[in-house]
Amino acid sequence: MCQLLEPVNIHQMSNMCQLLEPINIHQMSNMCQLLEPINIHQMSNMCQLLEPINFHQMSNMCQLLELINIHQMSNMCQLLEQINIHQMSNICQLLETINIHQMSNMCQLLEPINIHQMSNMCQLLEPVNIHQMSNMCQLLEPINIHQMSDMCQLLEPVNIHQMSNMCQLLEPVNIH
Repeated sequence: MCQLLEPVNIHQMSNMCQLLEPINIHQMSNMCQLLEPINIHQMSNMCQLLEPINFHQMSNMCQLLELINIHQMSNMCQLLEQINIHQMSNICQLLETINIHQMSNMCQLLEPINIHQMSNMCQLLEPVNIHQMSNMCQLLEPINIHQMSDMCQLLEPVNIHQMSNMCQLLEPVNIH
């Protein structure tokens, strides 16, 4: 993941919303297989990574994830395969209302993931054609996609190079 994020200019991730709006959720069915085992309580170290961000501003993430049916996300891989990471400039505007304390279930998803096996994630994202992600909106409908606009404000203070420790956090995670 670090390898993927390091070259990314966090300020360029501001347009994720526009990217996600057209996404077809039915193609995201395979994400589930990846996320199924994650445990949010182990994400306490994430804060240490995101310190420059105001973690308390991430209060609504849970509300976003709760409405999502993880089992429907099984095809995320197929979506990501063609995505061009450089086109993900608007993601910042997305996560505006997230509450980190509500993210306790995220861990259960990542728990079994082996960070070293995540090297393939980069390969997935690098060639991805963001335009094929058009139905994500349908997945996030229960969430108010427009409320996810401020992730940027959260991430701005973050030094992307400091995210190299993310691997250490996810080391126990087995992506397969």
